[in-house]
Amino acid sequence: LNKLKTTKNKELKEEKFKILLTGLDEDEKKVLTAVKEQDGISQTTLKYRVDLSKTKLSMVLSQLEKKGLVTKVKKGKINNIFMKKAL
Repeated sequence: LNKLKTTKNKELKEEKFKILLTGLDEDEKKVLTAVKEQDGISQTTLKYRVDLSKTKLSMVLSQLEKKGLVTKVKKGKINNIFMKKAL
């Protein structure tokens, strides 16, 4: 019974995430999905994972920050990207 509830919660979270993605453009979808897969990913690693230029990725991350979906945490010269809400 507990396992059933856990499975149902995961399915619900995935469904909410899919609904959220429908309101985003393609680059935002790629970035958000990559951050969801690896929360706390460095911006440099994210750049290679989503195959965007440094400038384009920075612009997309700024848009996602304005929408309240991700947050940047600066550690020295490295930005780590985290999901802001539990999606």
